[in-house]
Amino acid sequence: MATLVTVVIGVLIFLIGQLILRVIIEPIAEQRRVIADTGDELLARANLYSNPIGGWDAARLETGDVIRKCAGRLGSRALLVPYYRVWQCMGLLRPRKSITEARTLLFKIYNTMPDKGTGNDNHERAVRVRELLGLPSHRE
Repeated sequence: MATLVTVVIGVLIFLIGQLILRVIIEPIAEQRRVIADTGDELLARANLYSNPIGGWDAARLETGDVIRKCAGRLGSRALLVPYYRVWQCMGLLRPRKSITEARTLLFKIYNTMPDKGTGNDNHERAVRVRELLGLPSHRE
C-alpha cells in the first residue's frame, strides 16, 4: 500500500511539474526568445530599412516580411502567457504596453520602408523598439 501511495504521489508531482512547464514556463521563454529574435533582425537588417531607395527590391521585400512577422509574433506570444501581469510585476516579462508600442513601431517601419527620406525615422523607430523590448540599442 505504501508503495502505491508513493507511486501515485510521484506521478502527481510529475504531472503538476509538466503542467507548470507547458503552461507557464514555456510561453514565457518563447516570449523572451521572440524579443531577442526581433532585436537580432533589427540589427541585421538596419541597412535596408534605414536606407530607403524609393521602392521595393527583393532584399527589402524580404526585410519587410521579416519585420511584419516579428511584429505579429510579439503580440501573439504575449497572448499565450497566462497571468501576464503577475510575471510582468516579477520582472520576467516586458509590460504589455511596451510590446504593443513596439509592434506599432515595427509596422510603421514596414509601411514606410519604400518611402525616400524616412531612413532616419526608421532608424529612430528601431532604436525605440529595442528600448521598449529591453534590449541594448545600437548606440551603446
